Amino acid sequence: MKERKSFLFYYDWFNVLKNPNYSQVGRVVMAIEEYEKSGIEPQFRDSTSKIAFTVISNTLIRDAEKYEKKCLKNAENARKRWDNNANVYERINENANYADKERDKDKDKDKEKDTDRDIEKDSISSSFSSKTVCEYSDDFLDFWKEYPKKVGKGDAFKKWKKAKLTNTDKTDIMNALNWQKKSDRWRNDYGRFIPNPSTYISQRRWEDEPDLNFNSDITDPSRYTDGDTLPDFILRGDY
Repeated sequence: MKERKSFLFYYDWFNVLKNPNYSQVGRVVMAIEEYEKSGIEPQFRDSTSKIAFTVISNTLIRDAEKYEKKCLKNAENARKRWDNNANVYERINENANYADKERDKDKDKDKEKDTDRDIEKDSISSSFSSKTVCEYSDDFLDFWKEYPKKVGKGDAFKKWKKAKLTNTDKTDIMNALNWQKKSDRWRNDYGRFIPNPSTYISQRRWEDEPDLNFNSDITDPSRYTDGDTLPDFILRGDY
């Protein structure tokens, strides 16, 4: 059985202990303490003390079994929550990988089309008004790489240039993305509530403040850093 740091002392035990004399009561109480620590049953010379201890120890055994069942249940619930969150993260990563592959396919197709065309630059720009060639800056590409919702890249880059961001702004953006990508709001419904990148930039959403209740659940894996395992006291259910 799991080691407990305390146990209940019931009022009914006073009825059991009222018959022995004070020295017998003292021996029984000390025997109860030793029994809870080591599990060793004491040997009494008198039957009165033995009977009193037997009644009390049966209650201790019953309580210990309840405590162990509670710990096992807590541990199982923690493992289920951990596994469920792991499955959600895996599906999010799969969706992201699928989106990356589709974007790579589109890029390859665009390269093939550009190779086959032998026309003037002005005719190219006029023929592809919706896909104007755009050279993105390195700092924007760093942002784009970290941003979890990759839609409207061209529009986002326009907002990026228009915002005239300082080096401090760019550093704050990357720092904010570290906690925003792990926030409950951005992770719910497979990123449904993640703003479009152009909106994020134009509304300066990196200045949002994190929810103070974020990661308040000790069994929520997201409150631990990448690579951490569920703490031992949660796996034991002893909380």
